[in-house]
Amino acid sequence: MQPGWRDARVTQQWLPLATVTYDLPQAARGGLAGRALVAQGDGLFIAGDWAGSEGMLSDCAFASGRLAGETAASARGARPPRPASSVQTRTTESAAAR
Repeated sequence: MQPGWRDARVTQQWLPLATVTYDLPQAARGGLAGRALVAQGDGLFIAGDWAGSEGMLSDCAFASGRLAGETAASARGARPPRPASSVQTRTTESAAAR
């Protein structure tokens, strides 16, 4: 989290007993493509389980968040992150060999 984020908070809601529900994308509403666009224009980007055209619930939230971040960074001229497949990771076997 960004330091000081609580000071910038406008409102807060705590719903410990809330039931999570979702609605399946329906063809009549455009399917996944019928969701809100991540890039809203004028440098405004949104993310959440209801934004973007990929996934459901947390998958959608993470996918739209990543797309929002990458699009915002690209608009500012930053390099896009490397794909996960190109990032070197230490496996259990390679760590044991050391």
